[in-house]
Amino acid sequence: GWMRAMRALLHEVGPAVAIRQNRAITTRGDHRAVLAALRMPTLVLCGRSDRITPPEHSEELAALIPSARLEWIEQAGHMTPIEQPARVAASIAALADQLQGDK
Repeated sequence: GWMRAMRALLHEVGPAVAIRQNRAITTRGDHRAVLAALRMPTLVLCGRSDRITPPEHSEELAALIPSARLEWIEQAGHMTPIEQPARVAASIAALADQLQGDK
């Protein structure tokens, strides 16, 4: 399943890249003001069972972006695109369809 895919991905990138990525995540700046200035349709997709990113962070992100829509993906955690690829693809396709309709 998805855990095997995650292990393969981490093995492929190697420990140095994984460490570098985690350091970059923990030292990045606060971009909330930039998010509040976005003026585009935005979809915030979150796994309902995410134990790494607390739900309130996703809710805050969606609240900060004026045109954002928050969508919870059931039976998914932090690796939502790997755990529920069809559901994620359908959500992105729906956003693309919305954008096509806005033209």
